[in-house]
Amino acid sequence: MRKKLNLLFSALLIFTLCIFSAGCLDDIELSEDVPQAELSLKKNSDMVKINTKNMSFDGLTPEKKKPFTLMVYMNGTDLESEGGCATEDLKEIAGAAVDSEKINILVLTGGTSAWNNDVIDSKKTMVYSMHGGEMREEATMGKALISEPNTLTAMINYSMNAFPAEHYGLIFWNHGGGPIFGYGSDEKAKGDDASLSITEIRSALANSMLANQKAEFIGFDACLMATVETADLIQNYAKYMVASEELEPGFGWNYSWLNALNDNPSADFSEIGKVIVDKFISVCNDYEMDGTLSVIDLSKINGVVNAVDNLSSATNGDIRAGKKQLKVFAKHQNNVRFFGDTGDEESFDVADIGSYAECFEDIHPQQSEAVKNALKEAVIYNKHSETVNTSSGLTVYIPNNALGEIAEYCTDAFREFGIMGNHTKLIAGISKKFKNPRVAGDGHNGYNRAVTKQIPEKEGDGFMVQLSPEQAESVAKARFVLWRQLEDKSDYFVRLAVMDGIDVPDNGTLKAPFDGYWVTYGGQPFALRERDRNEKDKVVTYTAPAYLNDKKVSLVIRVDSKNKDGRILYAISLDGPKDSHMAAKNNIKLKKGDKLVPRYWANLFLKNPDDLAKYNGETHKWVKGKEVTVGDDLQMKAEPVGSELYLLNFWLTDTDGNDFYTKGLEVRY
Repeated sequence: MRKKLNLLFSALLIFTLCIFSAGCLDDIELSEDVPQAELSLKKNSDMVKINTKNMSFDGLTPEKKKPFTLMVYMNGTDLESEGGCATEDLKEIAGAAVDSEKINILVLTGGTSAWNNDVIDSKKTMVYSMHGGEMREEATMGKALISEPNTLTAMINYSMNAFPAEHYGLIFWNHGGGPIFGYGSDEKAKGDDASLSITEIRSALANSMLANQKAEFIGFDACLMATVETADLIQNYAKYMVASEELEPGFGWNYSWLNALNDNPSADFSEIGKVIVDKFISVCNDYEMDGTLSVIDLSKINGVVNAVDNLSSATNGDIRAGKKQLKVFAKHQNNVRFFGDTGDEESFDVADIGSYAECFEDIHPQQSEAVKNALKEAVIYNKHSETVNTSSGLTVYIPNNALGEIAEYCTDAFREFGIMGNHTKLIAGISKKFKNPRVAGDGHNGYNRAVTKQIPEKEGDGFMVQLSPEQAESVAKARFVLWRQLEDKSDYFVRLAVMDGIDVPDNGTLKAPFDGYWVTYGGQPFALRERDRNEKDKVVTYTAPAYLNDKKVSLVIRVDSKNKDGRILYAISLDGPKDSHMAAKNNIKLKKGDKLVPRYWANLFLKNPDDLAKYNGETHKWVKGKEVTVGDDLQMKAEPVGSELYLLNFWLTDTDGNDFYTKGLEVRY
């Protein structure tokens, strides 16, 4: 099934769930509470040789039993080869005040073409123990792929045999792709062999010694892994899970949390988990980056599984109940908070479970309340940065932006999990009812015949579209879109704005304010699309496609009381490992002198359909704007739009999942 996904995703290009990657955070100064230490190597001529096929450990001599053994499964991948992120975190681990007489720290290294230090052997998959900054060679697995389940099992079994302890912990370090694509991207592997699905992780854990002695926690220092699917599949092998609903910045966890573990290695790990969360979110806030992290009590996860399954049974009933109820479902789902959004090109369709319950509470109050209560039991600690609007601590996969055949394949993936039968039926129902990938095309089904006109001056600046009652009834979501003509006499228009949250009243009158001003940087307009809105802190973040020093990125822009026109926070890299389905764990800080080029989505709006031939049938494409140089600050500025021809319209999603543009209003300012 996963090989079929590769072919499908390659063909659909921008409709992919996620074909992009990673690196590390550039030019970031760590806060003072994240001490680092330089790494040194202690070689060992008597290294244990691990055979991952028969799980034999040649030369094993167990250490004395200690209170805690921490295992770090460090898949370096491009995060290390391109940005040195793994090395930076190893330095953080080395800088923590850990007493080696109380705590064993074992790091399995592999999965990258090159390490940014002189200590780790990049040609082999190795296990090192850490004693401050000294990394001691303990065992080798030769050229075993870190993305193979047997490698994970061997790492666990070797560690628990060679370094016995009262308590154990396991951290997965690398990329994450949510429940569908799992964990890790191994640069030394190819295609589907480059990552571990969550079912493969479950299999590896089931074959390990953790099947007999649960770890205190399993943590994912990776993107998007705080999913109910992941928690369900690992619940028999750990007491707690620590993971993020959202994309993680490249700097990942703040490993000074190890000081708290050192102070009390026998403490209930829920308390240590809170320290991990606090320190991570603190750094995210310091650098104004999105971050979520939660501690999950895995003994309570069945309650969430059952509650979500029951809610999905009810919402699936909405889909089957007829067109009127289908519209109710579509409108409610459009308000659900999804994580893993990088802008126009990728989405992972992982829905915040608390938001899912809240959005359907008015039509399914009993099931929604059960979900909320189950979350309160299972999510014992959860925080998010101030740029994030909401986070309940756990997500669940629901097809949203990637539909049609993609959702059908994801249904097959979900069936492999063997959990939440009703939710699996919901996924199948969505993929059947909502056939088309959601990319807006020319209006049809009557939308292009809607009456479009400027709002009279007495009603303020802006414009309106008048839909018929039948059209209004079929609209599940409306967004205002601002376009600018690509060049004189061209039928291509580039998109400058996508404004969400447009109300669709029963009378069908859609209104959107626009006063002839748009945000620019260096005199160039950027295309903004709302990413998140935090009503409590009055913070709105947007994404804007661009090139940063010739690297394809999505800018993250913040608007608040101090930055009314917006300020660029950082850039998310969109280029990554070949054939990878992992989320980018790469936030890049812009610096003075960087070269920035806006990217625009250009759509063809033909007055005469016969003119399509002269455009070689190319109805849409990406185009570049003019290059600007980053200056002393990253403040954006609202300026009057130019004298070019502008097009104002609405992007409508109907209850069948089809997307259309209304007929546009052409305006010159």
